[in-house]
Amino acid sequence: MPVLRAPQERELALMNRIRQALENETPVRAMGLTPEEELTLSGFNLISAKPMLIVLNIAEEDAPRTEEIEAEGRGTFEGRNTAVIALCARFC
Repeated sequence: MPVLRAPQERELALMNRIRQALENETPVRAMGLTPEEELTLSGFNLISAKPMLIVLNIAEEDAPRTEEIEAEGRGTFEGRNTAVIALCARFC
C-alpha cells in the first residue's frame, strides 16, 4: 500500500504548505511551485493560483507617462505571475 499512499501524502503536504502560505497572505501564484505541484493543483482551480493582471486606469493627461506609471505599478504589485498595464479608458 505505500505506493498508493505516497501521492496522497505528497498532496496532503502540498495542501498544508498552501494553507500556511494563504494564512500568511501569500497567493499560490507566488509560491514557486514545481510543474508537478501545479499539475496536482490543477483540478482545484484555486483563484490565487491563477495569473493576475492589474490594470491601472490613468488620466488622459498621464498617457505620455504610461511606461513610468506601469514601472511604479510593477514595483508596488510585483510578484510571480503578476503583470501590470496602464491605460486610459472611459467606462460608461
